[in-house]
Amino acid sequence: MRESGYCQYGYESKEEGLVAEVTEQQRKKWLELTENDIKRVIEQSQDEELYCFEISEDYKILYMHVSKEILNNQNVATIHSGLLMTLTYDSEIYQVLNGSEDWSLQIIVTDMETGKELENIKFPDEDYNLSIENWNNL
Repeated sequence: MRESGYCQYGYESKEEGLVAEVTEQQRKKWLELTENDIKRVIEQSQDEELYCFEISEDYKILYMHVSKEILNNQNVATIHSGLLMTLTYDSEIYQVLNGSEDWSLQIIVTDMETGKELENIKFPDEDYNLSIENWNNL
């Protein structure tokens, strides 16, 4: 981690888990990179036909609009899952670097066609699982 320039010092502690000590300059740079990555993913998703993302200004609520057709397109579903992982990771980093000890991301999933809510979870306490059952339970 140190070699990356993201932190001054990093170590693993049994009590605290992974600890990264950063200077204020490193923290600001890491925040800037994180925010830029979130914006990139959000903007990239705006051109997609089967899904798109929106996120709150504090990066604590992620809105996903998903078409049922994504279940029939494995390539798009795989890309969607990867981008979702990026957004959850970046949201965690953003919140932790801003002093949150108990970070979380509310994920609200709606059907693109109807606007009805498919899922509403608090990650990481709850798992995200998109399947045909989400639409069958509307």
